[in-house]
Amino acid sequence: MSQKKIDKLRLQITNTDEKIFQLAQKRLHTAQGIGLLKSKLGNSIRDFSREKECMLVAQKAAAKFDLSSSFTQ
Repeated sequence: MSQKKIDKLRLQITNTDEKIFQLAQKRLHTAQGIGLLKSKLGNSIRDFSREKECMLVAQKAAAKFDLSSSFTQ
């Protein structure tokens, strides 16, 4: 494999990583918005049933894309 091909693949990884972090930022901002609304409504910030649901969704997504379940932990 040539160095040019390696560099091209590394650039793909860099671009993918940037997209992952953009999505993580969007998710965090959305979660913060939910937290603010829950606080204004006087609701508890933590929702253990929702956290469990999110973990199950993540595990299903990992399986769908042939990733180890440890990837979701």
